[in-house]
Amino acid sequence: MKKVLIAGGCGFIGHKVAIEFMKAGYEVVIVDNWNNYNVYLIRDVEDKYQKRIQNLNGALILQKNICLDRITRQIFEEERPDLVVHLANFPTATLAAQQPFFAVEQIVEGTLSLLEAARCTNVQKFVYISSSMVYGDFKTDSVTEDHEIRPKELYGVFKATAEYMVRSYTRLYNLTHSIVRPIAVYGPTGHDAFVITKFIKATVNSGVIKIKGRDTKLSFTFVDDMAQGIFRAATMPEANNESFNIGSGVSSKLTDIADFLQTLNPNVQIELEEADPLYPKRGALNIEKAKRMLGYAPKYSIKEGLKIFYDSIQH
Repeated sequence: MKKVLIAGGCGFIGHKVAIEFMKAGYEVVIVDNWNNYNVYLIRDVEDKYQKRIQNLNGALILQKNICLDRITRQIFEEERPDLVVHLANFPTATLAAQQPFFAVEQIVEGTLSLLEAARCTNVQKFVYISSSMVYGDFKTDSVTEDHEIRPKELYGVFKATAEYMVRSYTRLYNLTHSIVRPIAVYGPTGHDAFVITKFIKATVNSGVIKIKGRDTKLSFTFVDDMAQGIFRAATMPEANNESFNIGSGVSSKLTDIADFLQTLNPNVQIELEEADPLYPKRGALNIEKAKRMLGYAPKYSIKEGLKIFYDSIQH
């Protein structure tokens, strides 16, 4: 039986990826420090984690900090994973801008700690979950993996730096890698700072949906689809030493999403605000490479995913 170590495996995307590996018969080791990023109420963070780990029976969960390289190395030496999937992350660009030293520690130093441990214990493959934020402003409506890496804010800079580190370890030490660039992932137990989480909670509570930018659009991706794409990139040899966009393949305007949510609860209000200058102008990620090489096929439309998320909170 192959063994996978998932850093951030109790997180929003991470626990779904862990489930994919468990279904495929892998032995799963999770390293996660249940971070509240100095912002979220510890009670709320623990509630989300408890909901996630209900489906992780059989996985070994280690509540440790990957940034502590000595501890990380010890875990690798004891567990000897064949494969590493690195999902430990910082939740939003806004938080990274507010806490840059903490963000660079988590994103850059955490990645280095995992890479060194992987190198020293002969890990077969290292999978890094990056971000579409590394592209900066999208120059076309549908961006391919060949788009220039030109982040415009700290979060994207840190994620791009980690990508370069991963590729360097391949060149220097022959550590096989895959890089996944997600975009706008949403779904049950998603971070409260995520735009769709805010929209859904406002809808459930008959509150106000605040839209930042009338023309703002993103390729919103349901979390189960993202987990499927990451699993394929991690396990298929065709993905070795390649980078992949993983998303829904289509973009949706925030105004259209708000209009749909208003059909679920007509009492919710909608307000328009100025676009957030911190975030780059984005649209859809082109996912043809992942479709062609990995057989990736997103299953959930934006309306299906929103309805599932809405129902999960309502009930």
